[in-house]
Amino acid sequence: DVCNEIEKYNESLDIPLSFRLNIRITPNANFDILFEACKRANILNLNIGIESGSERVRKNVLKRNYSNNNIIETVNLAKKYELNCNFFIMIGIPGETIEDFKETIKICRICQPKEVMVEIFNPYPGTDLYEVCKKMNLLQEKVNIKMERRQAILSLPGFNKKQIQRSYIWFNYNVYNGYKPRIKLMLQVIIKILRSNFFIDSMLSRFFHSHLITQMKTISKYYNLLVKDSLYRNSIYLMLSTAVMAFLGFFFWIINARLFSTEQVGIGTALISVMSLISSLSMLGLGNGLIRYLAGYEKKNIMINTSSTIVLITAIIFSVIYLIFIKIFSPKLLFVRENILFAILFILFTVFTSLNVILEDVFIANRSTVVVLIKNTISSIVKLILPVLLVAMGAYGIFMSVGITMAIAFLISLVFLIIRFNYMPKPIININVVKKMTKLSLGSYIGGLIISLPASVLPILIINLIGAKSSAYFYMAMMIAGLLYVVPTATSQSLFAEGSFSETELKIHLKKAIKIISIIIIPAIIIISLFGNYILLAFGKEYSAEGFTLLRFFSISGIFISINSIGATILNIKHKIVIMILVSFINVIVILSMSVILLKYNLFGVTGVVGVGIAWIVGHGITALVYLFLIKKFAH
Repeated sequence: DVCNEIEKYNESLDIPLSFRLNIRITPNANFDILFEACKRANILNLNIGIESGSERVRKNVLKRNYSNNNIIETVNLAKKYELNCNFFIMIGIPGETIEDFKETIKICRICQPKEVMVEIFNPYPGTDLYEVCKKMNLLQEKVNIKMERRQAILSLPGFNKKQIQRSYIWFNYNVYNGYKPRIKLMLQVIIKILRSNFFIDSMLSRFFHSHLITQMKTISKYYNLLVKDSLYRNSIYLMLSTAVMAFLGFFFWIINARLFSTEQVGIGTALISVMSLISSLSMLGLGNGLIRYLAGYEKKNIMINTSSTIVLITAIIFSVIYLIFIKIFSPKLLFVRENILFAILFILFTVFTSLNVILEDVFIANRSTVVVLIKNTISSIVKLILPVLLVAMGAYGIFMSVGITMAIAFLISLVFLIIRFNYMPKPIININVVKKMTKLSLGSYIGGLIISLPASVLPILIINLIGAKSSAYFYMAMMIAGLLYVVPTATSQSLFAEGSFSETELKIHLKKAIKIISIIIIPAIIIISLFGNYILLAFGKEYSAEGFTLLRFFSISGIFISINSIGATILNIKHKIVIMILVSFINVIVILSMSVILLKYNLFGVTGVVGVGIAWIVGHGITALVYLFLIKKFAH
């Protein structure tokens, strides 16, 4: 009757309540009816106090007359109804021997309960077992109430105090070894060792009740509120991911600046920019298509494999085309084509970079951006070692360091997809998937490609017009400014995922996006504008002297880029792709044309890469004005 009432009550709730039930093993009892009712009532956890796995101890000491077979049958029946069983175990019961304890381990390993709550027996005055302890003359020392149930106080004839304490500490390890991660079990062992020592336990208690921990709990409280919101959570993970890459990338370029000449750094950065540009070309907008449609698509493997196969093919085609016409596009990079090994590696690294990007979009679509954070952190750490190993290869060693990192990042993504999402990689192009994604993907592709053009093309323009050194100054300034651009980019990606999932709540998500961008980016712009020259000093005095003014222009542009990122995302969600392409086209024309004019003719006394900074801020400023109008129009 109780289960029926709970079931009725749960039916009236959007999210049903779940419960635990304490049960006692009873021989010959028919638990089928009870367990079936529990399942309906959402009582999903059964607590069973078996105390000992020894039938002798249970019968003679605890007066519980049921067999181990009864326990196993009950647990198996519970599993049939998808109910979890939790055992309560007591170690060091009067009359228990080491052999009896081994029976407890054995029954727990057979049943594999979800949890085992294990404690050391404590004789409480007024209980039958306390009187048994007195008769057996076991109460030799005063009980430390503060260490109750964690520290052995009885030394039994067949189970001494040290054995009891050791059995308590290693209990979960002995029960779950081979069933649960060993590292987790070892952590439980360490915690029990610490909690079993009175002095250490007292120190830990004081620490965890200190003012510092109170503050940490407050921070943790707000963090938990943030991570419960999927837009905030995924934005934060994406920002952390790019921030980690930028932070470790900062040290990566410091290492390069020390190992390679400025000209070699300039050539290396130009090659990396070419690889990024070809990768953008190869995406064909399929990344946005995945973010938009994957969550609601039934055959996810087919959609992922189709996108990956198309990206793979186009990356190879565009890489080969670039190498064929490299003398026209980038004459100073002709050495890549002239060395067959360099040419092959260039194609391979470009393919890995493109596939890495498309798999990142899969994680964003699944709202699992924590995976992006993990794989980018691992690959970025590895990247720090590579320039030292490849220094003998000159400028191409810098490019190879980044290329190898992309290959590692792709492989980590692939492993996560296979293990966590049951993904099966297979080269395939499904026409239905292509048709579904074409409209959005094509428009997004053109728009995204246009947006990414300036950052990718400018290093090549600079190296062609004023030399490799200036390309190096540009790249370092852009890399630092890239830390700012992480915020609007990551937040806009999450806004796109959330808006695609539910357009009715777009205005709410938009306000959240603006809030999180403003809180982070405004203080960051002020810091970089004031102290950017000291940051650039990490690469060398010439980088600071030549790149600081450029960095200031880039950092202030962060405000305009934030507006543009949000505006482009709103248009994407509303399927206003043509408008987005036109606005992006204006942005590119202004930036690239102004850059070429100022680099070539040094108008208004502007010399060197500073002209690129002026073109950058003017282009994004004009675009931001257009997007402010469009956001107001389409965000409702």
